[in-house]
Amino acid sequence: MFENILVSSPNDGGIFFIDGKIRHKISAHGSTGLFYESGKFLHSTQPQSIRLIDITNSANTFCSPALHDIHDVIFYEGHIFAVATSSNEIIKLTTHGELIERWRLPGEADSSHVNSIALWNDRLVFSAFGDFRTHRGYKGFTSRSGFVKDLITGKTLISDLSEPHSLAPNGPNLFLANSREKQIIEFSEDGSVIRLKQLDAYTRGILITDSAIYVGLSKSRNLEDAKIESASVVALDPLTLDELDRVTIPANEIYGIQQIQNDRHLSQIIAGVGAASLRETTRELAEKATLAKGYEERVTSLTDQVASLTDQIASLADQIFSLNAEKTALADKVNALLHSDSWRVAAPLRAAKRWLRDRT
Repeated sequence: MFENILVSSPNDGGIFFIDGKIRHKISAHGSTGLFYESGKFLHSTQPQSIRLIDITNSANTFCSPALHDIHDVIFYEGHIFAVATSSNEIIKLTTHGELIERWRLPGEADSSHVNSIALWNDRLVFSAFGDFRTHRGYKGFTSRSGFVKDLITGKTLISDLSEPHSLAPNGPNLFLANSREKQIIEFSEDGSVIRLKQLDAYTRGILITDSAIYVGLSKSRNLEDAKIESASVVALDPLTLDELDRVTIPANEIYGIQQIQNDRHLSQIIAGVGAASLRETTRELAEKATLAKGYEERVTSLTDQVASLTDQIASLADQIFSLNAEKTALADKVNALLHSDSWRVAAPLRAAKRWLRDRT
């Protein structure tokens, strides 16, 4: 039931390969969108990295300054389409990351939470949490505010959704995750509901095959779902939507699911993803080592400064002790003169004593 399955997990997740009930972590870097078609594999790593593995050509990885909090990716007509969630955009790029075109929703950063993109009935469509205009204005207001729209025309195709994700065409129909309600729903071409499956966790990530419909179940960030200990992938019967099996993932969340049936393609993809993850880990370790060396040098410099200041304080303390000793000796001399028999010097000495007292 779970054969040659790749699962992406954002934040501290990574990419997992499922072989039966065995799970292998092939990337340690939080990942979101997965796409595979005709020997081309795309995956995105937050915040702004995309990797394209073309089986017939060399792999290409790039970070694009045009991308912000990347979510979904697809390959269409020789170009990459990527969702930049925090900037409310869908961006068209070359295979080397050069910007070609961008579609921006109105509002402040991450006001609509646009997240998923797909090709449905020859039209590019995307999902979002709602038509909000302020930064994360959807917080607390996502119930039935979400939609699916045509990217080119802006026409609303499906509405009344609650945190929609994971657009997955099924012939002329469209499956999607109605995530907040823990559902997946199948819609017809005209946007009417055909089927609905209620599940037991936050739904995100859908893969449709002949043998099963795979759905990702994430550990919710809400307290009412605290009992769910980790994410999982559930396999549903494609005809009845009855649960066939499920496998847990050692992560909190799932974003995308893909199946690579060609073993040669699969081995190249796993090798490419693993190598990229290793290089990224090596780079991060080198940066941390550089920072650690800088911190060590800074600590050494501060230690030297503290030692120097300690010496200065000790020297000042010695000077103060010497001055106090001189002051005591002078006071003893004045007292001796004041108690002498000579009254002629008594008044000036008293004045001198007051002067000395006032200044010390």
